[in-house]
Amino acid sequence: MTRLPLVAVLVAHSGGAAPSVAEEPKAPALNPWLCPGAFYTEEQGREKLAELGRTYSDRAGWERRAQTIRDGILRGADLDPLPERTPLNPIRCGERAHDGYSVENVAFESTPGFFVTGTLYRPWPHKTGDRGPAVLLAHGHSSDPAAGGRFH
Repeated sequence: MTRLPLVAVLVAHSGGAAPSVAEEPKAPALNPWLCPGAFYTEEQGREKLAELGRTYSDRAGWERRAQTIRDGILRGADLDPLPERTPLNPIRCGERAHDGYSVENVAFESTPGFFVTGTLYRPWPHKTGDRGPAVLLAHGHSSDPAAGGRFH
């Protein structure tokens, strides 16, 4: 039987009794609304999505549901309340031009002393000050330090 993780369901419930799904699996004891990995079967996932879809029928209902999901994600990530905003102190270096795009190493200071690094891909050529689409990839880590997280 194929198992399907459903990220949208992880923190969507606003409290009270758990919504019911036939044979709903038991949630982890630590946090019953965080259900990592293959928590639902495909059929249970379909049932859960259909059930959650019935909780709204118009844009206002969806916006309330979206806010519930956002609030749950922040609580689940222990970011409620959000930490104090600090200067990002961006760093950009090593831009390389390719056929139709450029690649640049970037970093920002998410909290004082902690830098998030990544690679910025932008259309090429571009002029200083141009605004347009961009993709920022924040790289993970590798178990092999010699390989480097973003290339492994």
